[in-house]
Amino acid sequence: MNRIKSFVRSLTKDRSALGSSIVMTAITVVSKAMGYGRMVLMAVMFGASAGMDSYYVAIGALTLLAGTAQNTLESAVLPILAMAEKEGRDRDFMASVFRIAVAITLFVVVVLGLFSLPYVSLFALHFDQERLIIASRMLLLLLPWGIATVLNGFMISWSTHKGRYTLSSVATSPFNLVMLPLMVLLATRWGSYSLAVAQSVALVLCSILFWRLLRGFPLRYRSVPRDLLGKAGRDSLLCLGLAGASSLYLATDRFFASSLPVGNVSAISYASVVFGLPLGFAVAPLLMYLSKSSKAVAQRGEARGQLKGALSIGWAYFMICGMAMMAVSKPLVTLVFNYGAFDSYATDLTSACLSALAIALPFALWQTVLFRYIQSIGRLSLVVSWSYVSILINALLDWFFASRFGAPGICFATSLVWLISSFVYMTRLTPGLFREIAAPIACQLFVAALWVVPLKLFLSGTIIPLTVALFSVILHVLICEKLGFYRDLPESWRPVFILKLVVGKVFRS
Repeated sequence: MNRIKSFVRSLTKDRSALGSSIVMTAITVVSKAMGYGRMVLMAVMFGASAGMDSYYVAIGALTLLAGTAQNTLESAVLPILAMAEKEGRDRDFMASVFRIAVAITLFVVVVLGLFSLPYVSLFALHFDQERLIIASRMLLLLLPWGIATVLNGFMISWSTHKGRYTLSSVATSPFNLVMLPLMVLLATRWGSYSLAVAQSVALVLCSILFWRLLRGFPLRYRSVPRDLLGKAGRDSLLCLGLAGASSLYLATDRFFASSLPVGNVSAISYASVVFGLPLGFAVAPLLMYLSKSSKAVAQRGEARGQLKGALSIGWAYFMICGMAMMAVSKPLVTLVFNYGAFDSYATDLTSACLSALAIALPFALWQTVLFRYIQSIGRLSLVVSWSYVSILINALLDWFFASRFGAPGICFATSLVWLISSFVYMTRLTPGLFREIAAPIACQLFVAALWVVPLKLFLSGTIIPLTVALFSVILHVLICEKLGFYRDLPESWRPVFILKLVVGKVFRS
């Protein structure tokens, strides 16, 4: 026991930025692997069933409130804490905000407890009565998860403020270790309800661990810092717009999916998990590069060149990943999910959804890069205003495509909105930039089409298409560099440089 405590203390102690990044990256990799295993297990046990549709609607409806609150807190509170610390008022400020948020959270929980069915109905008007009742019960079972999510937002903000950057990652890392066995244990008796129960129990236990490790969280204040609370309120409105727009975007897709037959909501969610794997593992290094670049931008006025390099990196690697994922979507879904309750209908539907999403993988990354750039230059109002415009566009496209193509149509609508949003941000921020990178990206797209189309049309099976796709991606990036299509990439991000680096390390070890 003492060794375990010592190990946890060594992980959660104050560290340098580099040390914290290494620990957090290691924990993230393990956590994502277990999260992926959880999704596979859910697919095997419950497939694309009415219960899974109801679960995704319930968790989406609650995330709109709890997830938005957590993201808003982390974005709005942290900068003010840094300012308040200089005046010795950071504890007073945090305690005041915490009490206000707890009161609001308890009020919302009571309202949701009384009106769970009408609330989930807003997100699934076309659900039959059976799925609506299941979703409303799921929502009630997930309320502890929602409360824990909001409270975690405060603890994450305070631990980050105090320089304990790895604490949140360490405290929440046992989540899947608790949820997976509990879900399996309860499934035989409670069916799909076991998902909601296990998720709530797991996060509540992680929150208790977080609280015990954190210690010293301010619950009392000497005086109410009204000026700081006023600033927090104003900043929260802007952050609320950003966080809320993201949640509404997801809710819109699930709203239109609810009008489709059983399994469509689940298929979109499963496809999104596979689609997000490349982004989850690769976004962090690229954003670190862009973060460093942004600091140089402010000092040397090199914003355009730095952004051009980051967008070129995103296109070079994520376009080809997306095209390959589209070409082998069915073999990929078959390999990952096609077990147990996940039948051939669910496989076909999920793979079609994945194909529709995968074509926009580079644009999904571009949005992340552009958003980080917009943050660095202080033009968040552009993101807020466009976010709500894009929700309306997404709703119109969902309505148009869902009635014609079902769940894959909704995914295609999402891809179109990502594409449109990327070009809107680019043209508003850096006019003419797209014309500078258009020729190289068009050439890369042409080379990809030469092997992606035959792979999609002519190869069948599971292992052979996946193997061919893997080797084709490697050959593609090497050929594109040889032809000079990667000239806008920084030297250290070019395929041959990376290949030499990897091979050199392998032989040295």
